[in-house]
Formats: sequence, structure tokens, C-alpha cells
Amino acid sequence: MIEYLWLFWLVAGITLLVADMVIVGSFYLMWLGLSCMLVAGILGLAPDLSILVQVILWGVFSFVLLACWVMFGKKILKRINRPEKMLGVTGVITEWHDGTGKIRFQRPYDGNDLWQAASSDRQFSIGDNAKVTKIEYETRTVTVVST
Repeated sequence: MIEYLWLFWLVAGITLLVADMVIVGSFYLMWLGLSCMLVAGILGLAPDLSILVQVILWGVFSFVLLACWVMFGKKILKRINRPEKMLGVTGVITEWHDGTGKIRFQRPYDGNDLWQAASSDRQFSIGDNAKVTKIEYETRTVTVVST
């Protein structure tokens, strides 16, 4: 059983990666999954490591990767996904009442895939597609029109 422990770490890492891509999309689970895969790789080189050492390695790798993500990665991602890039992008209305609501995009912009939306000329229903035509930076809202 112990000789297959690397497989547990590998499966746990893949599961966390898939969960981050499918469910969360925040990159936090990705770093935990990569840490699991690093432990699996180390176990391939040194299969006699105790479970305690494996868990400690996973914790250290996770802490370092998450700390690097928080300090550097988010800043880089914000530069790549500036809100101006949302102009012309289509999203799906998730909430709507009295001319305001929320719109969800397929990928995050400025670290968020769910944004406040407003439209003075049309009422939307949940599930409607909408296109960004204007961005108001102070309130972080988007104005939408039907597509």
C-alpha cells in the first residue's frame, strides 16, 4: 500500500486542479493541486518518506505557491484582465430587477467573473445574454444591451 502512496498524491492533485477549473476558477485550488503533484514527484524519487514528512512538504509547497500567487500572480492577472477589455464581451444575466443586476462572464476580469450590471433601456431575465457597452469605474458596474 505504501508503495502506491504517490498515486494518492497524484490523484488528489489532479482532482484539485479539475475542481479549480470547473467549480471555483480562483486559482487557489490549483496551487494546492500542484503541491500534491510535487509531493507525488518527490515520492517517485524518495519512496521511503513518512506520511508526516509528505504532509509537511505539501503544506510548505502550498504555502509558498499560495504566497507567491497572492503577492505576484494576482497583480499580473489584473494587468492582463483590465476592465477595459470587457467592452464588447458577452455575458449571462444571473440576477435582474429594476434596471440593475449581475452579469457573469466566462472568464474573470480584474479577478472577478460576476459583475454589477445596469441598463436603463431594457429589462432582462435571468439567463439572457448581454453585451458590455460601457464601464463605470467608480461603481464597478457595466451597462448591457441585448445581443
